[in-house]
Amino acid sequence: MHSEPTEQEIRDVEQAMKARMTHHALHHHETIGARMAMVLKKNGLLKQSLPDHSMPQVTEALENKTHAARLSASNGGPLLFVQDDDGVSPTKVTDLLITPNKRLRSAAWNHIDSLTGQGILSDATTRVMNVCRGEFHEDRDEAWIPIAIKVHDAIGEDFLCNLAAVRQCLQSSFEAGYTDYLPSVLHPTAESLNSVPPPIWSPSDQRDDLLRERDKCLRALSVRSTLDRYIATLGHVPLTGELSMKSVLRELSGRSHSLWEDVWKWVEETGNPLAQYHACQAFATNTDLVPEKQIPALLEQVCQVLQSMKRPNEDQAVMQGWYLRCELARHYCTHIETLVPGQEGRRVAAWAWWLSNQVASSLPRDPNWIREFRQTTMSAALGLSFELWRLSRAHVQPSTLRYATLFTTSPWAASLLAQLGDSRQVLEWASQDKGTRETITETVFGNLVAMPMPDLAGNRLDYGFEAGMKRVAEEWVTIIDGLEREHLEAIISANAIVSDPSQLSEALQRLTSTSQADVFLAGGAIRAFAICNTTGVDAICTRVEDSSWRNLVFCEASDDAIELFAEALLELQPRVNEEWFYSLPHYFACACELATGERKDTLFTLTVVSSLASDTVSAIQRLMSSEQRKELMQNAANWRKRLLVALTFSPGWLAARLRGVIAVLPTQLQRGSEMPSPATVRQH
Repeated sequence: MHSEPTEQEIRDVEQAMKARMTHHALHHHETIGARMAMVLKKNGLLKQSLPDHSMPQVTEALENKTHAARLSASNGGPLLFVQDDDGVSPTKVTDLLITPNKRLRSAAWNHIDSLTGQGILSDATTRVMNVCRGEFHEDRDEAWIPIAIKVHDAIGEDFLCNLAAVRQCLQSSFEAGYTDYLPSVLHPTAESLNSVPPPIWSPSDQRDDLLRERDKCLRALSVRSTLDRYIATLGHVPLTGELSMKSVLRELSGRSHSLWEDVWKWVEETGNPLAQYHACQAFATNTDLVPEKQIPALLEQVCQVLQSMKRPNEDQAVMQGWYLRCELARHYCTHIETLVPGQEGRRVAAWAWWLSNQVASSLPRDPNWIREFRQTTMSAALGLSFELWRLSRAHVQPSTLRYATLFTTSPWAASLLAQLGDSRQVLEWASQDKGTRETITETVFGNLVAMPMPDLAGNRLDYGFEAGMKRVAEEWVTIIDGLEREHLEAIISANAIVSDPSQLSEALQRLTSTSQADVFLAGGAIRAFAICNTTGVDAICTRVEDSSWRNLVFCEASDDAIELFAEALLELQPRVNEEWFYSLPHYFACACELATGERKDTLFTLTVVSSLASDTVSAIQRLMSSEQRKELMQNAANWRKRLLVALTFSPGWLAARLRGVIAVLPTQLQRGSEMPSPATVRQH
């Protein structure tokens, strides 16, 4: 019979737990950090007094912003830089919040407090500081220590504050600090992300609030301040209609006699590619505001934005800022979906673009620096986030912005191109210049394949690319001639079939076509439909449930068709119904038993990935106990090693899934085999 513990038993358990805490804190450590010392002190596990370091020069530099030893880089974040006889000494001010020296502690508080209202501290951190302000300055240890730890931890998880520290380190060439802070910016924790909730998550649902924000932008005192506020609050996503820069520019046209010059001067001075997009979008849809002699300049800027949709060309210095922002957004989108599953796709994607713009705007503008950063740091971060994202396949609600972020090179190029369908004047100007004409033609072709979205004309659109490529393609085909026109007419006709939801069955039928163009269009359309739509997926499910058709496609279709179609199926897996959720791994496993050669390995990979998504292992066990075991052993063992690597970096919920699959995969590699790098393994 259960009985309540006695007071003595409770005290004994508390004592044992405190002993374990102390042992854990000191295990393999000769010293402990300031925060850990404070935690031990708070819990009565550290009896001796803590050293009362005065640090007079640091204290004076914190108290006096004009102190001779204090460097200007100290004013923009949580780091203090002091010049002494040995050179520049950087100090992490947040660590001084938990020092026993009251004067130094108060000086550190005042430094952090002075950052409020500068975009360096998040609103969440500011609220914590306001609540803790009184008790922080108490003399009693039991009063100020828990408060200091709370404030210290809040600042440590503040995304904006960590980003400010990165800026400080870059400004002062503090390499060790940059290396320390950058991971918290590129791989923020859930708590860090919660400190900066996305300002835009659904333009449709937030329309009234966003219109009020646009009106606040227009009430700014100058053209420059209006444009600055717009890009800071609304401009990190390609909004359309009355929320776009088009409507802002129309309002500004009555205030400035040099609007063209003012806008492009702003674009140049900000150095932000998103400013370039907004200027192009605004002038291209307000052609009466474009001085006649500036038409070539507008076309040049439009071409630069459109070229951001191409595969990155490292030789193009002017495009490095575009490549960086698109890669950062893709990274943050996959990182957030893996870290915090079950999100709305539109919220995650908007969040990712806001984070991307914040980070990219904080980094140096030098294209050579950006190129090196992308090829090293960004490549590794994106490779890791995509690997974990592919393994997690978390349930995310459909979103067009999410699709454009993950599966197109640049939503901004797609948005600008789609809106040129409303500006025949710009298209006619473009047709007169050979280089511009070629760029328009190439991007129309590319976007018809990359974004085979249904025509949403007549609906209220949120983003520029939602207007689709149909209208601009139909306008452009009447302007160009020759073979270009014939080829474009053919792809418009094919796209009209595969991008029409009512023709989804036709698109599915084309997956086994011998025409590579048909396969790309059909596979891309099915993938886009699965990711962007909440209803109407019955046609896909019905076909997949037909074993004859399913095995024909899985075993005989081209690699490109399988890659695109599998992406659609994995996206739908957690959204259709419970039976389909658990059946998909077995559909892949059945086909794997029938396939030969490299296709067998591809289908085994899809079995593993879909099993991870459903948190089951029966389909893998089926293959590992079948006659196919010998042929699959090498791939299975490689997958085991791959998952063990991923386990090191995975959030808890994904790690639990990985362990189950790892347990049923073989442990031995055949002689001479090697584990493929997560960054180089082909996506299936």
